[in-house]
Parts: sequence; C-alpha cells; structure tokens
Amino acid sequence: MKKIIKIQFFVILVGMIFSWSAFVIDLFNWLNFRNCAADCEIYGNPANPFLTIGFYGAAFFTLAFFLNLLMLLFNRKNHKEPEPEVEEINKEPANQDII
Repeated sequence: MKKIIKIQFFVILVGMIFSWSAFVIDLFNWLNFRNCAADCEIYGNPANPFLTIGFYGAAFFTLAFFLNLLMLLFNRKNHKEPEPEVEEINKEPANQDII
C-alpha cells in the first residue's frame, strides 16, 4: 500500500508541475496582450486565465497533491516496525538426571 501511495504522489506531483507551468505561460501571454498558448479565447479575445479550465485544473492538482502528502505523512507516522518477539527464559532448570 505504501508503494502505491508513493507512486501516486509522484504522478500527482508531475501533473501539478505541468498544469501550473501551462497556467503561468497562459498568464504571462495574457498579461503581455498575446494570444493564449491553450484554447482560452472567448469570441476572439484572450480570456482571463483565472477563468479558464487550466487554472481550475492546476488548483485541483494542488489540492490532490496536498491530500496525498498528508496521506503519505500519516501513513509514515502510524507505520511502526513490528517488535521482535522475545522468548521468555525458562527460570527453572531443565529436568536432568544427575548420575
């Protein structure tokens, strides 16, 4: 289970980095009065990048990343190594016939 959470963590991390980088590119293009890199035009005018699906996707990836991070930290905190079982030492000597 811990391996699946780590794989999920890295997949969401890559998705979050990609979505925020795409959003930042669209934001810089919009601030410089250029066309958007993605399809974010409304009626021929560049749309506000904060009102596009790219921003919402980046926000949800960030939310999923932090929830996964909490899951990973919670799993690490509650995961304890099993203690080795210690056999009780027999206090009575073994029955040996003394000749």
